[in-house]
Amino acid sequence: MSILTSSYANGIFSTEIAGNLSQEEAQRWLLMLREHAATQVTPVIALVDATRLEFISGTARMVIAEATRVPRVRALIFVVSTPPMQQAVRMIGMLGERDLTHCFSSMERAQALVEALRLNPLSMQSAR
Repeated sequence: MSILTSSYANGIFSTEIAGNLSQEEAQRWLLMLREHAATQVTPVIALVDATRLEFISGTARMVIAEATRVPRVRALIFVVSTPPMQQAVRMIGMLGERDLTHCFSSMERAQALVEALRLNPLSMQSAR
């Protein structure tokens, strides 16, 4: 089990993932994100509910980090529930472009950042 749901609305690509995330599933997620970003004129924020995720393979982490290099991707925002997943997201942040990957322990805090980015487009790096 990996990608459970995904949707796109109002500049936000929302995904829920659970179980173990393999390189293949990460590549599928990246492809979906690229497709959404390619059709947009405004920045895209990826919001990932990973509260039921148990493991991200090393190669999957590298694939997800590549999302920070996709044109028009403004931020990767993860919601996780365990310290090992926090560490995995920190690793993704180190592998990707600086300051684009964020990790929260609650959806409310993640949503607050999403809203801040949407309301103040200059508050972070502009879309590439």
